[in-house]
Amino acid sequence: MSVFHYNVRAWRRGKMKFYTIKLPKFLGGFVRAILGSMKKG
Repeated sequence: MSVFHYNVRAWRRGKMKFYTIKLPKFLGGFVRAILGSMKKG
């Protein structure tokens, strides 16, 4: 039980780290792609 609880905490921490690092880069690229397609069109 305690090991599972620790894994869940570690997974949540990794998930938050993933969102704070990967998501802004993804959104930045997404917005850049939309702006690029709008300029072409």
